[in-house]
Amino acid sequence: MNTNKFVYDFKKWLKAQNELHEKNNLVGCSVVTRLSLKHFCEVADILDGDLIKIGKNFIKNGGTVEQILENQALIKCGKNKFYININDIIEN
Repeated sequence: MNTNKFVYDFKKWLKAQNELHEKNNLVGCSVVTRLSLKHFCEVADILDGDLIKIGKNFIKNGGTVEQILENQALIKCGKNKFYININDIIEN
């Protein structure tokens, strides 16, 4: 067994675990996005409401993370909620 490969894989796994832990700490935090409205409309999974209005509101005002499921964050923005990939949001 190549020890260097094992150490490299372990460090890679450890970094992924740290990033996941950091993302899970976003619950309850205010977040924003740098996505354009067009890209937001392509990637967001809206639970209720008008996609374009929600997108404009989120891009302008941000939202609050209510829950994280695997790599998807449930965001509350105004009166609406939607899921978006955690890589598409930034803590405000």
